[in-house]
Amino acid sequence: MRALSTGHIPSAHALGSLFNKMPNDMQNFSMEEAMALTFYQYIRGFLNGDDEMGVSNLRLSNANDGLVNSHAIIVGLAWVGKGLLMRGHEKVKDVIKFFLNLLISNGCYPTSNGSISSSEDCEDLMRAVADSFSIIMRDSEACLNKKLHATIKPLYKQPFFHMVMPILLSSIMKSNSPITYKSMVHRALAHVISNTPLSAILGEAKKLIPLMVDSLTILM
Repeated sequence: MRALSTGHIPSAHALGSLFNKMPNDMQNFSMEEAMALTFYQYIRGFLNGDDEMGVSNLRLSNANDGLVNSHAIIVGLAWVGKGLLMRGHEKVKDVIKFFLNLLISNGCYPTSNGSISSSEDCEDLMRAVADSFSIIMRDSEACLNKKLHATIKPLYKQPFFHMVMPILLSSIMKSNSPITYKSMVHRALAHVISNTPLSAILGEAKKLIPLMVDSLTILM
């Protein structure tokens, strides 16, 4: 866990594989307990008293006397989410909810000492969260694949697409955020679309095409 919090990618792969292959009927330690421990150590420990997350708290926080890196936490949780999604476990919703809340809120809450996180910190964190959707959805040769005996539920990407797409679309349409942050939601949506089977995309084409045009205006 300490290696994960300092950005050790193989540790993130191992954690994702653990959640992907962990039996549901373990006698001494359940999946729910494992998820609770992971969230407590790497998410809830960085929440302010009002249960809102400050970027500075997430970026530079002490956990077990070690320096925690926000990008490492995001990557680690993304691999956990990937492992859960591939096996079709409902706990993936907890990971996705965390990412969506952070993304839609711009990731910019007051920190525990009352200061506001810098725009650079916010943008970096938003980009990491947006890119987490790529980790969750894309096929990986390094970890969680058939060659390495991952547990894979058929058509596991389609439910994820239908779960997050309405939330991302609604966020883009209603958002009054600066273009920089709005573009990160577009970035997350692009990762989801590009890694979803075409059959699922075609059914939502009427909703997606206007958003794709809107994303082009951001680049102009």
